[in-house]
Order: sequence, then C-alpha cells, then structure tokens
Amino acid sequence: MAMTLTFAEALWGGAAIIAVLVGVYLFRTRSQPRVVGSLLLWVEHHRPAEGGQWLQRPQMPLLLALEILIVLLVALAAASPRGIAPGQGLPLVVVLDDSYSMRAGGADSPREQAIRAIEQEVAAQAGYQVRLLLAGQRPEFLGETCRAVAQLRQLWPLWTCCSPQGDLDLAIALARETRDHRTRLLVVTDRAPADPPTDGRVQWWAFGRPRANLAFINGGRTMFGVKDRGFFEVANLSSQPVRVEGTIDNGRERRFMLEIAATETRREVFDLELPSASVRIRLPGDDLPNDDELILLPPPQRPVRTAVLLEPGPLRELTERALAATGLASLATAAAPAVASGLATTAAGLSTAADLVVRAAAEAPPSPGQWVWEFLPASGTEAFLGPFALDRANPLVEGLALDGVVWASPATGSVPGIPVILLANTPLVTEERLAQGARRFRMRYDPIRSTLHQTPNWPILFWNLVRWRQSFLPGPAHPNLRLGMEVRLQVPAGRGAVQVTAPDGQTISLPAVGEAVVFQPAAPGLYAVRCGGESFAFAVNCLARQESDLRQSASGRWGDWTRSEAFRQESLDLGWAFLLPAALLLGVHLFLISVGGGGGRRP
Repeated sequence: MAMTLTFAEALWGGAAIIAVLVGVYLFRTRSQPRVVGSLLLWVEHHRPAEGGQWLQRPQMPLLLALEILIVLLVALAAASPRGIAPGQGLPLVVVLDDSYSMRAGGADSPREQAIRAIEQEVAAQAGYQVRLLLAGQRPEFLGETCRAVAQLRQLWPLWTCCSPQGDLDLAIALARETRDHRTRLLVVTDRAPADPPTDGRVQWWAFGRPRANLAFINGGRTMFGVKDRGFFEVANLSSQPVRVEGTIDNGRERRFMLEIAATETRREVFDLELPSASVRIRLPGDDLPNDDELILLPPPQRPVRTAVLLEPGPLRELTERALAATGLASLATAAAPAVASGLATTAAGLSTAADLVVRAAAEAPPSPGQWVWEFLPASGTEAFLGPFALDRANPLVEGLALDGVVWASPATGSVPGIPVILLANTPLVTEERLAQGARRFRMRYDPIRSTLHQTPNWPILFWNLVRWRQSFLPGPAHPNLRLGMEVRLQVPAGRGAVQVTAPDGQTISLPAVGEAVVFQPAAPGLYAVRCGGESFAFAVNCLARQESDLRQSASGRWGDWTRSEAFRQESLDLGWAFLLPAALLLGVHLFLISVGGGGGRRP
C-alpha cells in the first residue's frame, strides 16, 4: 500500500523538537560535577605530554533515543498519513495538450517527456483507471479506459500534437461535467497555468522550455497586373536579431535572405515564374519544424460552363455580355433553330453538359446538379419604379441598389419558388431548390421598358449568380488553408464519397452529406482529393504566431490531489500505525525513569 503524507509540514515541527532534545543533551554532557576539598588545592588541568587531551565520544543515553523515536513517530502521525488499498480503483482523466508546440525539441519534446511521466505515474499506482482527453480546438476522448501502461502505449500515436491551439480550459470543463467529483484530473502541457489549481482535484504538469524560434505566420498568392505574386511573413520569436536564409521553390529553387530584429516580423513579396505551379518556401530547421515550411497552391481555374439558350434579340445580347464580363463563365450558345422549341434538351446537348443554363421558360426540369435561369414571358407588362424588397440573405442580391431603377413586369400572377426580389407583393425573381442539387431561378423582366440593364445592377446580378454557382463546383473552395480551418469539398450530385490522401500517405474515404464533404485536416502539408474521375489538391499550413512563440514555455508541477475531500474519502487513515508504537515507547520511557533514572549517571 502506497502511503501519502497529506500534512508533511508536521515533519518540520518534529525535526525542530528533535534538534532541541539533542542540543539539551550536548550542553548537559559538556559540564560534569567534581567534588574537591578546597579550591586552594585546585590545579589547572594540564595537557598530557605524551599525546594531548583524550578524545571521549559521547554515548547516547537510552532515554534520549526513546525520546527521539517518540517525537519522530508522533510527527509522522501528525503528518496525516493516508494510504489506498492496492485493489481500489482510482478514476483519472489525463488532459493532453494537442497544440503543435508540444513537438518542439524532437526526442526531448514536451510530448515525449509527458508520455514518460504519465507511464511512470500509472505504473506506480496499480488502481488507476485512465481516460485520455485530447485538448485541441475541440476536446475529444481517445479510446477506452486504460488500466495498464501497455494499453496507454496503443493510444499514444493518436496524440499527434498538430492542432493550432490547445483549449485546455474547455477540456477541463468537459472532464468536470462528464466525470464525478472523485475523478482526478491531470493536465499535461508546455506552459505554466495562469492560476495554479487549488481545489485538490487538478494537477498541472508542464514540460516546456523557453526556446527561440523562427516561424511563418502568414502567406498567400494573388494576381498583380499581368503577373502572379506571392508573399510570406516570418516572425523572429526570440530576444536576439537574426539573419534568415531560406529557399523558394516554384519549379526552380532560389534563395532569399532576411534580417529580422528581435520579436519583429518581416514581410517578403516575390514574383512567381510559373503561375500554374505550386510554391514551397522553407526556413532553416529548428526545434519546431511544423512552422518552417509554407506551401501555396495556385487558385483553381474553374470556369462555369454556361449555355445561353435564348432566341436572338436584346435580352440574349444583354445576358451574354453580362456573363462574359464576369470572367468566370465559359459561354456556349445555341443557334436560333435549336432554341425555337424552347426546350434546353434540344439545343445540341449544350444544356446537358452545362453547369448553368440561361433559357426562356420551359417545362423541362434541370439535370441533376444543374442550375437554370429562366426568363418568363414579358407580355402585358407595366413599368414600376419601386418600392423593391430584397432578400438580403440571398447571395444573388449582394451589392444591388435598385433605387431609381425602372422594372417592367406583369403586375399580377404568381411565380413558383421563394421570392428573392419583390415589387410590393409581386415576385420579380424567385429561387426554387430541386432534388440532387439542382436549382431553378425565374425572372420576370421586359428589357424594352426597363432600365435595370442600363445600371451596374445588371452585371452585378449575373456576377453574383455565376460566382455562387462556381462555389458549388466540385473541389475545394480555397486551395490554401490555415491549420485548424475546416475544408469544404463540393461533390457532384449523387456522389457517395471522396478519397482524401493525407501528407503522410494515408488515404481515407469521407462520405458526402448533401452536396459537400466537410472535415478538418489533422496535420499540415499537401492533400490530394479524388472524386470520381476528377482530382484536386489543397495545402494546409501552420500559421499561428501565438503557438509558435515558445518563449513562454515552462516546466513544473502544480496542484495536489491529497488536498481534496475525495481523497480523504477514498483513502485510509494510517496515523494509528505510528501512534501505537509511540504510546508503547512512551510507556517504556516512563518505566525507566521510575525505576532507575533511565540510565543516567548517579552522583
């Protein structure tokens, strides 16, 4: 049975009493009484010529030894010793900091030190029932309850330490809510607590060490005139100025050099020689490799395949010009005889392969995943100057300002779908969401009597339409992400799952929910995605200045489980094991005094 002293300060009191007893004994033995007849005959004590004074070792009286033992036993009993039976279960939740700063230092990283310390603690107490709680952006439990070190070692690979932050407070709150008051909480991290735990239920172990670090904290690429340009920001997270030598690889590797003052940030802008190629920027290796590489992929070239199936006339010309002005649409138009029937399916197969179809009103439904914009017949129209009501939650109306616009439309009648733009209670533009990701928009508009197409609102409306449709094309919406961001992968209608290959080569299958797959990458690097016959890629980078700053790392242990009321309830009081021998020795001490003075010298 392991013993714990819950009030170890009592041992200092016992040590002080023992020191007083020994002092009294030493002072008492230095003077010895001598009986002489007269002080006149007293002669000064001379040192023997043959060897100087004799060394006489003091002998510890039996009473002093008993008194020291009694005081020692009483002090141990006052320290409130408590023990836990070997077979008693001790629930323990270990909160693991999953932030990537826990990997700083390689083999001597806080993560490796924490693993060794936890295994030693579990091996020392056989009754532990351990649950591991991962503290990343969102806390989550790992595996099942572990009762041996071997079970813990099977779960350590799941502790990857790749999160941009470790929300320890949220993880501790989750552990408190899901476990009873008897459960011990052990927090392992690389930072000291802001407020050391005092409730006796939490222990805080930190294994960090202050280190200097160079880190990427921002980066991106964009079009600048006729050239693509990229930029990155490097932070010097140390107290000394540094000179950085790194590399930029955009099909051809070249070097760069930066001088950065202490605690400062430097931004560098560069031209891209191959705009269609990825960019890898690397810093010299240091204790934290996660933030030493930046990957920037080119923006995806995803034009929206658009089929314009309108009869020749002003409306068709206005529509084509607005779509071409977006720069996002790949236009295909049908000849006049092909659209005479009004059915998109007869237009040489254009609508079948199109992502967006603009046509006159028709009964034919859109293909799965296809968006259709229909112009309703403009007969019996009246011109109106407003008031217009816009559904500002709909992306179609973003940036529209219809004040002063003349809109000619039938004054009566209903239009299927949810109204997006209304004139009083008359819908002008509606949206109808169909099965398998298809959508149908309907617009009542007479270009001859209206002025909407003479204002910026006309190209804005079609820009919103095409840009919105582009956001639903297969693949990731953004190719360059920060670690911790969710990835949204659009999938074609009816597609069940996508295959995602992580930077370590592991491939996972993710099921689609509706028209998208949403997940959070667990590590930085380059990811490959396969969806049917199409393939995509996106990059994840560590760009968290606070997590890369290792200057506040610390080591130490805070908190004491023995201070909690739960520990007193689950443990046994062992004070009697010291008080009984103390009482027995006290009786022997009194007996020796009563019968003969306890071995002292008699005059």
